[in-house]
Amino acid sequence: MPSARHLAPRGGSSSSSSSRALAEDELDLDLDLQSPSSSLRQHLDAEALPQPDYLENLDELHLWYQMRHPEVLHDHLEPCRNHVRPPTHPTSTATDRLKPKPKPKLVVCHDFQGGYNEDPHQQGYSLEHLHLVDTFIYFSHKRVSIPPVGWLHACRRTGTKALGTLIFEWAESAPDLARLLRGPERKAMPLRGPPSFSQQYAVELIELALERGFSGYLVNIEVALDLGFSCSGEPWPAWVGQQARVGELHKNSERLRAWVHFLREEGTRRFTQAGKRADEWEVMWYDSVVYPHGQLAWQDALNEYNIDFFQSAHTFFTNYTWARPPQPLPPGQLVDPNDESPQALQLRGFTLTGPEDGGYHPQLLLSAAMADSVERARTDVYVGIDVFGRNCWGGTKAWRSLDMIGPHRSEESALQLSVALFAPGWTWEDQDSGQTLPPAQQSMKRKWSDWWHIDLAFWIGIPRPLTPTAHRITLAEHEVKPVQLYFGGTNLESARLERRASAHGFYTDFGFGSGTRWFDRGEVVHEWPAGFTDMGVCMPKPDLLFATWHQHKQEATGLGLRDLTWTFDQERAWTGTTSLVVAMTPAYDTVRTTTEVPLCSAVVECSANQWTEWRCTIVVDGQSSAADQVSPVVSTLGSGSAEVVQRNVERTKLEHGWHAVSVPVRIRADDAAPVALSLGLSLQAGTSTVRVGAVQLTRDVPKQPIGELQIHPAMRDFESTGDQTARLQPATLVWATSRANESQLCNVWIQAVGQPDTRCWLGTSTREATASEFCLAQPLALPLHLTNTPLEFIVTTPGLDFTVIARGPARVSP
Repeated sequence: MPSARHLAPRGGSSSSSSSRALAEDELDLDLDLQSPSSSLRQHLDAEALPQPDYLENLDELHLWYQMRHPEVLHDHLEPCRNHVRPPTHPTSTATDRLKPKPKPKLVVCHDFQGGYNEDPHQQGYSLEHLHLVDTFIYFSHKRVSIPPVGWLHACRRTGTKALGTLIFEWAESAPDLARLLRGPERKAMPLRGPPSFSQQYAVELIELALERGFSGYLVNIEVALDLGFSCSGEPWPAWVGQQARVGELHKNSERLRAWVHFLREEGTRRFTQAGKRADEWEVMWYDSVVYPHGQLAWQDALNEYNIDFFQSAHTFFTNYTWARPPQPLPPGQLVDPNDESPQALQLRGFTLTGPEDGGYHPQLLLSAAMADSVERARTDVYVGIDVFGRNCWGGTKAWRSLDMIGPHRSEESALQLSVALFAPGWTWEDQDSGQTLPPAQQSMKRKWSDWWHIDLAFWIGIPRPLTPTAHRITLAEHEVKPVQLYFGGTNLESARLERRASAHGFYTDFGFGSGTRWFDRGEVVHEWPAGFTDMGVCMPKPDLLFATWHQHKQEATGLGLRDLTWTFDQERAWTGTTSLVVAMTPAYDTVRTTTEVPLCSAVVECSANQWTEWRCTIVVDGQSSAADQVSPVVSTLGSGSAEVVQRNVERTKLEHGWHAVSVPVRIRADDAAPVALSLGLSLQAGTSTVRVGAVQLTRDVPKQPIGELQIHPAMRDFESTGDQTARLQPATLVWATSRANESQLCNVWIQAVGQPDTRCWLGTSTREATASEFCLAQPLALPLHLTNTPLEFIVTTPGLDFTVIARGPARVSP
């Protein structure tokens, strides 16, 4: 959570704080945290159960489960032969001819510097393009990677599915893998009878996902299945022959295949039982171990050696070296100029091997054919791309790999294979962006804005700068083709709509998951010298604007815009960290009096055949040249059957020069399915620049009464500093919120009772297990205007109104 490390009077900053405010290096947080992602509540509340960020081994997973279910055990052996059926609820199907053909999807596998290293006191890496990502996998080299709470909040806002990772790698993981298959209570598997496995750890992994709010696992077994005699995990005696060991490899391969099948089916059952969609649960298999031999042998495609594992899972993630030529080459060399094989020709021409195979790489053709052979959707096969470019096209040349896979091709020519991007944090980790820089550039310290230029180019593209801007490394528009070109269409598939749909509406201030300032209603309420990082405050980006911008560039006239460009600005914002500045020159000025520009997609829940009342509001900067011309525009997206009726525009002046432009909207749907909407703006003809601070769609319903704030003082002692400075004492704050709006971001403040003008910002509710908790983790010295007066905490939501949803008394000492 971005949180205050000192308190300053309202309207002040860190440099103007009272002399009695807490210094930056004073009373540093000394809690024993696994990582900056850790929940604070478990360290302040003695009754809180531990919330681990990750699990190093299966013993830790079992301990976690036993603390919650001490009397429950699922360690009986299950025959492998019972687990051979296709998925009860596949993520998609190739045989249902009545449904639209599924479109290729995009998976992003995190693996940023090993995971769990976000620094809350530095402005660092964040993934700001989740609208393009269908499934986000939090990957680390821990045994069980659990997506941190902040990432889950950000994913929910865009409807992105989030998975954890179960990984076994290197020889030292073999004993733990043997334990996975035989269970925690036995030393070895029975010598006689057909192969079987223990259900225990699969059940524990499913319950972990249900409790922590993610939707499944990438299963990554990167160690051979030589697990000792009878799956004991112990080294083989020297006298055991090779034939016996090969037999055990085959048995373990069958055990693992059946275990994955059980994880898939039992997870579906338990998710459905918990009231979730059956297809929300997902088990993805990584191309590593082969069946039935049990060897570690990456295949770079779906083929006869791994298709049994694909049949036991929902989806399949191919290894990323599928494009390499058949002969080994020196590191970093992808093309042998003397090699005339089809693979080498493919690499030279990217997608030009000839008309007889559609210009596709042989490994891609094989994956598609194998999926067809078992009547599974090709979109369930995700072709891996390593953004670090290890034996594949990566980095700013990753578009070459995307061109080869062709997710953007028309349905008639496309293979329909999906894509998995591995480690896109390359844009941050490789400070030189894969280039050899001259000494002068190398000596320059990279700034956050330098990274953003590269990251934006990789994902979205390079807009024309509104003002001249110099970067440490400057990419020209023609040097990179962004991911947006391949996955930039509005994603309206039903599962994503269900995840995004909200009965409360939609809100975004376009905020990043990092920054140096925090704004509220146009006012800077806190500053950090080095910034902060917290994915929990990452808000939806203008996905429809990005699509319109690319469409305009590809077509001569686009949507009647001669020029359209945009930028994010962190110097002036309405709430959060940033605002969106859009500049355009409409064409046909003598014909068109207005120009409509879509900004964001939103998904709302509506009752069938009933009109519901909403209000769409766009917050604009009154200093913008087009502020008085802006009008909201709401329309339906996709082929859904819904009606939208707009009424007259209303304008209101807000604080600090901002304006609210709103329009009442009536929405009626023919059924109870989620309604996808386009939220945009309309401008009068002429050159226009507008700064947008927020886009909001809310129900026109009576305001709810302010709720009670439960305040639990910290159960641990904090050493006294020895002075008489009044300090706000550590505590856990809990309030009520709707589960349907659990990803909502709240601001937490301290103020003199009944005096909102005295308030000081404390932080955001983005770190704890739910969005209705906040932990004040250390004593904070009070500024002079809050001493010698009764104090109260208040919790507010972002948006137009300074809506207080909960309040309660604060404790001060001495």
